[in-house]
Amino acid sequence: MVRAQELNQPDSLRYLPFIPADRLQSELRVNFNKAGTHLANLYARAGIEHTFAQNRFFSAFGTETRTPGYTLVNAGIGADVVNSQAKTLFSIYLTGTNLFDVGYQSHLSRLKYAAFNPTNGRSGVFNMGQNVSLKLLVPLVFK
Repeated sequence: MVRAQELNQPDSLRYLPFIPADRLQSELRVNFNKAGTHLANLYARAGIEHTFAQNRFFSAFGTETRTPGYTLVNAGIGADVVNSQAKTLFSIYLTGTNLFDVGYQSHLSRLKYAAFNPTNGRSGVFNMGQNVSLKLLVPLVFK
């Protein structure tokens, strides 16, 4: 939470510009040291990022506008694949962000004030939607 305001000012000048909205993040993660003979360091996680509406903004001269709140849901799993000598062959991770494809704009984004887009019927540029990524790490050993 960030609070910043100038005292003894009218409402449009009271709040300082570019103050981020309040945000709450939580994550639940489960780690498994051994999961079978070929998986190690297995984990699963789920998280929620909630950004509250920003109603405290510098509105003088049309500088900033109110930004609505939003909630994002994220999840991921990962593990090391090992051989019979417990040597890591590779690591693999699967991560999903904004799983429910919420359309949102960060209060600090200057792109939120872009012109009306007739293609999607919205004003401004929205942040990235649903994203799923797969990451493969292969250790290389040079002797």
